[in-house]
Amino acid sequence: MSNSTTARAWARLLRLPNLLTAVADVGAGLALTGGLVSVGHAALLLTAGPCLYGGGIVLNDWCDRRVDASERPGRPLPAGLVSPVAALAVAALLFMAGCLLAAAVSPRTGRIAVAIALLAIAYDMGLKRWPPTATFAIAVCRLLDVGLGIAATPVGHADFIFPLPLALLVAAAMAVSRTEATGGDSAGPRRALGWLAAAAVAVVLLALGPLRPHLLAALLPLALPVPPLIAAVREPTPPRLQGAVGRILLAIIPLDAALCLGGTRPWAAIAILALLPPARLLARRIPMS
Repeated sequence: MSNSTTARAWARLLRLPNLLTAVADVGAGLALTGGLVSVGHAALLLTAGPCLYGGGIVLNDWCDRRVDASERPGRPLPAGLVSPVAALAVAALLFMAGCLLAAAVSPRTGRIAVAIALLAIAYDMGLKRWPPTATFAIAVCRLLDVGLGIAATPVGHADFIFPLPLALLVAAAMAVSRTEATGGDSAGPRRALGWLAAAAVAVVLLALGPLRPHLLAALLPLALPVPPLIAAVREPTPPRLQGAVGRILLAIIPLDAALCLGGTRPWAAIAILALLPPARLLARRIPMS
C-alpha cells in the first residue's frame, strides 16, 4: 500500500473536513467567553476540540466495522486500508491528547474534555442504537465543544444558551444519517427540516430576548441545508441523503461564526468563517458522513 493511499485512508477515517467544524465550535466558545484568553490557551483548546472529535469518529468506525463490511465496504476499516488495532490505538491516543491539552488550560476545561470523551465513547459503544439517546449524546457533545471555549477563563459569565441552535442543527444531521447508507426513507430528512425550523425559532428568540438583532444572521446558515433536504425528501437515495448530511455539517461553521456576534469578540466570526472554504474543498474529496 502506497503512502498516499494510507494517508487518504486515514483522512477518510478521521473525516478530515469534519475536524474543522470542531475547531469552529471551540472558536465560537472562545468568542463567547467573558474574560481574556491567552493565545497559548486558545491554541491548546482549538487543538483539543478536533482531537476529541477525531477520537470519537475513529472509535465509531471501529465499532461499526462489521456492519460497514456489508453496508459501506469502501470505508477504510472494512476495505482493509487501516487495521482495527491501529484505529483503536489512534482513537485512544486522540482522546488522551484532547483531555490532556484541555486540562493544561484549567481544571474546568479538563473536566469538560473528559465529559466529551466519555459521552462520545458511550455513544459509540451503545447509545447510538436508539435515536433519542444518539441525538442527545451528539448534540451535548457539540455543546460541550463550545463549552471548552466558554470555560477558558475564570470569568465564565457567557450565556451558555447561545449554542442551542448548534445543538438543534446537529440533531438535524442525526435525523438523516441513520438511513443515509441504505436510503428509501424520507422520514429522516423530514424530521431534519423540523429540527432546522426549531433552530430558526431558537435564533429568533435569542435575537429578540437579549436585544441582539445581529444574531438573526444565524438564520442564513440554517437555510443552507434546506434545498438538499427537500431533494432528499423527494428522492431519498443514499447519495442525496449523504449530500444532505454533508451540507448540514458544513453549515456548522457559518452558524458558529454567526453565534460569535452575540459575544464579546464578534470579530472572531471572520476567523471562523475562514474555515469554510478549506472545509468545502476537503469535503469534495473526503466524505463527511
